[in-house]
Amino acid sequence: FLLSQFLVYYSKFLGIVKEGIPFVTHQNQEFYEDIYDACKKKNAPLFLTDKDKLANVVTSFTESHFDYDSLKNCVLNLPGKHQIENAMLAIEIIKHLPGYNISDEIIKKGLAKTFWPGRLEIISNNPIIFIDGAHNPDGIMRLTEFIKTVKENHHVRLIFAVSSNKDKGEMLKIIEPVVDEIIFTHFGYKRSENEENLILFSNHPHRKIVHNLEEIILEVKNDQNSINFFCGSLFFISEVRKYFMEK
Repeated sequence: FLLSQFLVYYSKFLGIVKEGIPFVTHQNQEFYEDIYDACKKKNAPLFLTDKDKLANVVTSFTESHFDYDSLKNCVLNLPGKHQIENAMLAIEIIKHLPGYNISDEIIKKGLAKTFWPGRLEIISNNPIIFIDGAHNPDGIMRLTEFIKTVKENHHVRLIFAVSSNKDKGEMLKIIEPVVDEIIFTHFGYKRSENEENLILFSNHPHRKIVHNLEEIILEVKNDQNSINFFCGSLFFISEVRKYFMEK
């Protein structure tokens, strides 16, 4: 089933190659030949990001710093190395826009102003609270990679709610090893998975159910020593974000 899903997704991905239109993507040794062939058939110039051009990467809770090719001292107000990968792709796209000549300084200013609500968004500094809309295994993998970079000696608490049609078991399998505690809850939409069902997918030794969002937030706020991540659904993190914005 997963293989068939992947093949459908991959065929759609190659389907976005358009006749004569430049195609920009990341380096991918496994699928390069397929991508190259699709571009060749459509006479679409192929451009790839180059990891060898990436240098001086520094990430923190709130931002990322890096050099890429001729762009030095780039600042991205989005944490996580995956956001740097997204920025690399955007830079290559801008540099290959037909008929445009956009300076490095303008590109850097654009990167510095980039803001993505709900994607590793820090909504409290004391205690540290992130919201992230990761709602599938790939998104959870990216979140897990970020947690690894900032965890150090911190206690990490995950507050997890998810839609019933998502791959809950796989998501939890990925992220459970890097967190110290998990709270399972729900959000106010009909697609929300019941927390009593959701906890059955978990093998974490420190897991529990808390039904009320305000009770969870009160617990989180009273613990100044933990890093907290609300994730699992865009519906869920929108509720959390609204709560903090209104307070």
